Amino acid sequence: MSDYEEIELSTGATVRVRGVPPLMVIDVVARNPELREPRIPLVDVESVGGTEVMPARPGEEVYEKWMQARQDVEEARPRLQDEFMWYWGVVSWKLPEMDRFTARVPKGWKFPPELKEFGLQPREGARGKRLDFIRYGLLVTPSDVEKARNVMFDIGSLTAMEVDAAVDSFPVT
Repeated sequence: MSDYEEIELSTGATVRVRGVPPLMVIDVVARNPELREPRIPLVDVESVGGTEVMPARPGEEVYEKWMQARQDVEEARPRLQDEFMWYWGVVSWKLPEMDRFTARVPKGWKFPPELKEFGLQPREGARGKRLDFIRYGLLVTPSDVEKARNVMFDIGSLTAMEVDAAVDSFPVT
């Protein structure tokens, strides 16, 4: 038994996909210091008894910056999770014109320039280019994405027997 499953895509390409362990995803996020929840800032507050250190409150500049930092982290976490899942899950591919599997982006592949019109930019580095190729050059239909996700997250397909058993459970009128 191999560590991956080969699936055929709508384009005729074959992709080797493996499961993505959920605890691995948690560990990847947990070990990324930029994704840690920022602590609420403390400010000096003058009171009758003297100066006290208290958490910042809404309306204060440091509080608003903290809220923005929290929002940035909340948006970045699922983005990193998604990128890791596709990077780990899609092991390699063989395009119709290829005779063997590879994990390298084809030399001639370019980030679709039309996506820039909608605010998307190519990811940086070799990892980013590989992710862009997987997302925008390899898995090009909803069916392709669904097939890969089914393997990555161990979502089994219903067998004919399971469908028949479900149908038989409904009363006939």
